[in-house]
Amino acid sequence: MLLFQAAQPSPPAVAPNAGAQAAENIDAQAAAAKAQRDADYTRAMAAGADFYSNRRFTDAAHSFEQAVSLKAESDQAQFWAGQSLLYAKQPAAAIAYLESANREGGGDSVGVHLALAAAYAGAGPAHAADLDRERELLH
Repeated sequence: MLLFQAAQPSPPAVAPNAGAQAAENIDAQAAAAKAQRDADYTRAMAAGADFYSNRRFTDAAHSFEQAVSLKAESDQAQFWAGQSLLYAKQPAAAIAYLESANREGGGDSVGVHLALAAAYAGAGPAHAADLDRERELLH
């Protein structure tokens, strides 16, 4: 009997599940892409803050807009893009960012409402009703 067992071929090696390996690779790639996006977002926010503190508001707006493109849900990036555009004397362009910051942030930031009021005031008569609404909220 021992002789018979020794003559038997060993069972075939179990091939790894190709689907599971592919899923692991996709997960690893997604994690690496997210980490890169997070790092790029952090760099864009830091560059924007540096430009803003040096009163280079157009450059700051560009950097914060880059951050928004990386994390559209970031109310901070939205707010600072809008605030920078306000100081760069582009209130009409600031409105979309500030309205988005207001939505993403839950609508309870006095700073966002003050910036929105300034943007609406600077954007002219087309935004008079919006300006009135912001003034009511701030009182």
